[in-house]
Amino acid sequence: MYGNPHPLIVSLSASGRYTFPGFTAYSMSKHATVSFADGLRLEMQKWGITVHTVEPTLYRTPISQVAPMHNALDRFWRECSDDVRECYGDAYIQLPYVVILLLQDFKSTISKHLDRAKPTEKVKEVVDDMVDAVAGDNPKTRYVPSVVTQIRAKLLSSLPDAMRDQLFLSSLPQTPPALVTANKKKRALMDPENARPGSTPGSQVNEGVLHAELG
Repeated sequence: MYGNPHPLIVSLSASGRYTFPGFTAYSMSKHATVSFADGLRLEMQKWGITVHTVEPTLYRTPISQVAPMHNALDRFWRECSDDVRECYGDAYIQLPYVVILLLQDFKSTISKHLDRAKPTEKVKEVVDDMVDAVAGDNPKTRYVPSVVTQIRAKLLSSLPDAMRDQLFLSSLPQTPPALVTANKKKRALMDPENARPGSTPGSQVNEGVLHAELG
């Protein structure tokens, strides 16, 4: 490579620039690769070797198939430790269906993201950029296939962190974990307004039973 310099092409993803909810581990690995490519580009200059990144969005390839993702989620849930299952499930509020709703909600969110994948034939956009990086007269340091993806990337970059966070959070599952629900109920029960007789569910019934027993 050093004796006959050729350009190095690093295939990345838009997730290397932004961390999308539900894809944290994937985004983390892509961020690391972006850093690797940036450092390598600087270090290889003295050898006359150029480094280029190609950062596409999601296309309809095996990575965008929904069924394997759902199967993985089911497996991860079954393999979760007891403390994790308790935080999300029935140990706090005795409602197993909350866990099911949460898992189904997350599955639905993942499915919506994957359903937005570009058609398979659009992969040519990525290939064209790779060819330009290798054989083009004036190759770019960074390629983002398709104008739409480029505009979206620029808009995300221009947004304040808080606004971008809200945009990403809007796509998260809305079903709360069981522990969150339980803590809210606990705080409500500790509220003096809710502590008065008859203010909590079942308190009037309990009082009636107590009077009957005393009578």
